[in-house]
Amino acid sequence: RRVVNIRLTEKGKDVLAIKQEMAKELAEIARIWSSDERSIMMRSLERLYGELKSDQSKAPVEPATEAM
Repeated sequence: RRVVNIRLTEKGKDVLAIKQEMAKELAEIARIWSSDERSIMMRSLERLYGELKSDQSKAPVEPATEAM
């Protein structure tokens, strides 16, 4: 049988550390939100995740610029 060992690169370790820090900060913020506010945020994040996941095959879109 074959064994495959994988390891995170340094960049991968950095990304993981950022993700963990963001999750910790979001949990701190969410403590002060009401149940309704948390529910709204979860639905919004799930929708955003779905949109980003479905857009993976599409070409990048240039960000809109604000009118001055």
